Amino acid sequence: MKTLRFLACISIAVFAFSLSGFAASAPVPYIEAPRMSYQLENQNFNMIAWLPPETRIWNTDGDNSNYAWIKSASWEVSTDNGVNWRKIGNTLDDDSLYYNPFASLLTIKALKTGMTGWQYRADVEISYNNDQSVETRRTNAITLNVRPSFVKCPVSLAFDSGNNLYVADSLANAIWKITPDSKISVFAGSATGEAGALNGSGTLARFNAPRGIAYQGGKFYVADSGNNAIRVITSDGAVSTLAGSLGSSGYYQEGRGANARFNRPAALTVDASGNVYVVDSGNNVVRKITTSGATSYLSGKQYTDFPFGGWWLVTSIGETFIFGGSGTVNGGAWTSSGIILGNGSSTAAATIHTGSLYSIISGSGFSIITGTTLPQPSGMLASEDTSPLEAEPSEPKSYYFSGALGVTLSPDGRYLYVADSGNDKVVTVELANGRVTPLELNITGVVGDSLSDEYKKPMSPAGLRFDKNNNLYFADAFSSRIVKVLASGSAQAVAGLANWLWMMDSSTVDTLYPNSFTDGKAGEALFNIPSDIAIDNAGNLYIADSENAAIRKITQSGTSVTVTTLALEAAPPSPSAPGSNGSGDNASGGGGGGALSPWSLLALGVLAAWRLRRR
Repeated sequence: MKTLRFLACISIAVFAFSLSGFAASAPVPYIEAPRMSYQLENQNFNMIAWLPPETRIWNTDGDNSNYAWIKSASWEVSTDNGVNWRKIGNTLDDDSLYYNPFASLLTIKALKTGMTGWQYRADVEISYNNDQSVETRRTNAITLNVRPSFVKCPVSLAFDSGNNLYVADSLANAIWKITPDSKISVFAGSATGEAGALNGSGTLARFNAPRGIAYQGGKFYVADSGNNAIRVITSDGAVSTLAGSLGSSGYYQEGRGANARFNRPAALTVDASGNVYVVDSGNNVVRKITTSGATSYLSGKQYTDFPFGGWWLVTSIGETFIFGGSGTVNGGAWTSSGIILGNGSSTAAATIHTGSLYSIISGSGFSIITGTTLPQPSGMLASEDTSPLEAEPSEPKSYYFSGALGVTLSPDGRYLYVADSGNDKVVTVELANGRVTPLELNITGVVGDSLSDEYKKPMSPAGLRFDKNNNLYFADAFSSRIVKVLASGSAQAVAGLANWLWMMDSSTVDTLYPNSFTDGKAGEALFNIPSDIAIDNAGNLYIADSENAAIRKITQSGTSVTVTTLALEAAPPSPSAPGSNGSGDNASGGGGGGALSPWSLLALGVLAAWRLRRR
């Protein structure tokens, strides 16, 4: 069964535990929060009111005399060190700051540094004694400690030869530079988050939702997704356009420079000769660009044909949906009377609510699309081919990519490795002929990951990178793990717990991690939609942890793995032009990845959206 996308921390009124019973009075609930002493600015932050672990529920033998469950919860906040408290949800400002203050899980939509010191608690209504008694108890209070994050949505990373790290930030519309001592500054693009389509030097240039970034020969190459173009940045910060027409509508067209057309390019990599290989995600093809800006097709079958006509769009995580037939708008909802194709599955109707907190495509095999508004469709369809997505090895023009979000060159330069996110696969593309071959990966979870057997296959893989020992790493976005693939083909999660997502089977509920931002050892660390990986000269991994608005670092020493978060500081002003001192070799390995687009960043803050496990 195709899994639902756009996961959120789950809010559910009943939580099950498998331990002993409790006393006859209602238990005292508490708030589950991250083990970290701080949270980063711009994060979605979740707090959940729990019952004590000894609580039981749903005895399989039918004896429900010893159980308790949370019937309702309401949250309070204090901004003066606990002197005064007020109930959340009673002011207009709360609508923009919180989501669902009347459930056992509270989501703060975006943390700000001014919230440091704010305290939260919950009044929880508990039913117990076979539902014969109800009591209201108050949780403990927790205090926020919010640290500036600088980056808003890091989606792709690349090192230069001087070991400076560069970050493509799709929400800030900028390329950041982070020095080895964690000083951060804007290398190119807006210093205030302004989107645009403009070549220029440093902060005079403008990007629109940049995604993939790669480094080669003293230059940076950027997949400027919102502008449907491939940009180049020199070491002194000068930005130009290599291929594509800045700000043009996306569709497929080969050409040279501005005569070429792309549709939401999401990732790229560069070979030693300066040829650029681009995952043209909206067109679902892989393309090559020469040093002169001439484009050519390499692999993939376009989603350009559909029997009923209609509209199509590519979601932020790469899944492509085709809306066939005529569409009507009724009360803010768009309904198609035709066919919808989503990763090979189809259904007869769809309803998409626009202008609200969520948008949903109904029907089996589809993502839940969440966001404040529905994005504009990516293009019109012709009518001819109804072939489903293919998962087996195939010739270039017969393989359906589905919104790929990562690409890198193999160490021998003969293959591209592509994170085919919408198809939940990592595939190879032979450069000589474009032939596509999916990898058969069975991922072993980190020690302590009790649900690792349920997550043996990739789940929306994103950025890819080879280390100096030819091991392949990729960010498995929707299981929020970092995976290592050995040269032998075996795959092992390096860090991240797949079971931070909850799974329910009959009457048991497995581990739920309501917060996905925790440093620590391999079996403790939690990520939130990691989207790309870069590797420094010492072999340390750096992760673009997109939904956490953070850059994470993974240090490996033998079998020991430690995850930390970069504590960034603003770099002092420099009189010189922005840029790096890197030149020559491709120190970063040349890969790049994509991630969530701005309209969908609220996805993980929407409650009651869940992911069903494969059977």
